[in-house]
Amino acid sequence: MKDKNRFSILLEHLMAIAELKNSILAKAVQYDDSYISKWISGKLLPTEKNHENTLQAISHCIVEALSEESTAQLLQEYQLQDINDLETAIYDNLESEYMYVKELQNSTGTEVAPKISYYPELTLDQFIFKMKHPSLRKVNSLNVYAIVDILNVDPNYQLLIAELNSAHGGRNLILPGVHFSLLMDLESAASTPAYTAGFLMNVMTNLSNIDFNLYSGSQAQRKLIFAIRDTYAISGMLVDSSHCLGITTIEDSDLTNELYHKIRLLCNKETLLIRKTTIPEMIHRFEYEQTLISQKQYCLIGHLTEHFLPEDLYTELLDEYCLNSNDLQKEDVKKLNHLTQRILETTPIHLIIYASVLKDSQLQENLISSV
Repeated sequence: MKDKNRFSILLEHLMAIAELKNSILAKAVQYDDSYISKWISGKLLPTEKNHENTLQAISHCIVEALSEESTAQLLQEYQLQDINDLETAIYDNLESEYMYVKELQNSTGTEVAPKISYYPELTLDQFIFKMKHPSLRKVNSLNVYAIVDILNVDPNYQLLIAELNSAHGGRNLILPGVHFSLLMDLESAASTPAYTAGFLMNVMTNLSNIDFNLYSGSQAQRKLIFAIRDTYAISGMLVDSSHCLGITTIEDSDLTNELYHKIRLLCNKETLLIRKTTIPEMIHRFEYEQTLISQKQYCLIGHLTEHFLPEDLYTELLDEYCLNSNDLQKEDVKKLNHLTQRILETTPIHLIIYASVLKDSQLQENLISSV
């Protein structure tokens, strides 16, 4: 029997949850019942010319048919809180599956992806299209590991690659089921340190609603590798900032998971670029004192500075450190801290950049002159 395409599988799944009959859906989309049966079986797809209107009608009909229990089930699947967002989420999912199947038709002549496909060369546009697999729309349980030389990619594509959950980004939701780990290479970055810092801050901000971890390692040089656990993987070699070679896509869950776990081994504590922690944990492990007083750091991202601590806690930490160090001028540090706090309280400044972080002297001059 012919394997069903991804669009047909999703449509059948949604109709089953809503307990929606073919005849009712056929009336809503103004098609004969036989067409609905063929869409579900995978024998036909909706006509491409009118597919957007058709998918919108399907999404609306499904939501209208939901019971209280089935509504809760789909809200959980799409990690939504408001039923008003559900129709849009279902449409996005149907649209992504539909376009995925149509692309397969055009590129391989089949509606069902083979377990492994190979492409000698793709533009980065084409690679990103294949990377944005429809399974990324289901965010109740999504695990992604990636190795990407993202700092040597054309800037126009950098955020497109990093924002894997962009389909859900506009809803301002925390997505606890989405776990994304990215390994990148800092050493061979084509961009300046200042641009790199800004880009990383943008990525962390845009992905703050998911469990996002950033790692650094030379293994990422010229690599473009994504693995979605149990679902899909794609890999290639970056030949320049907008082209890649030797692209392989994997739809087999066993092969995908093998690659997924191999990437996972490279993403460990030693390669972690930004460490997540809390103030109590830092105090318990004496990490905060080390961070506060440590010298010659190129850049520190991911920790609150001492300027945002309550005064009594700051004084306690400083006193404790001064007991074991003769190099620190306690009163000078306290005066600097007080001055900085006053600046934060009385001006619209919300970001402090230490001069030691910046290596580009021209950038320092521009920052000083702008202030």
